[in-house]
Amino acid sequence: MRWLSQHLDNINLHEIDKALIERIITAKLNEGVSKSRVNRITTLINTILNKAMKEWEWISTKPHIRKFKEPSIRVRWITQNEANNLITQLPSHLADMA
Repeated sequence: MRWLSQHLDNINLHEIDKALIERIITAKLNEGVSKSRVNRITTLINTILNKAMKEWEWISTKPHIRKFKEPSIRVRWITQNEANNLITQLPSHLADMA
């Protein structure tokens, strides 16, 4: 929200349009962040606009917000305990590398 405030301060909800969203996307990409990170930002905006439209009835429409395709796999790091367990079960030539 803090980062978004530089783009959305003094902007009313009904003034948020596709052009503004695209400027926000471009600004975030220009910072060198991943497309997944941009999706997190646009999801936040979309959630707020959905709530303002459907629950609070403050706005009647909202702009379509595009999403970048993300990989379907999730990278997960193993814990120290999992690493130790793995190393003890590997053959010695592989345990040395791990």
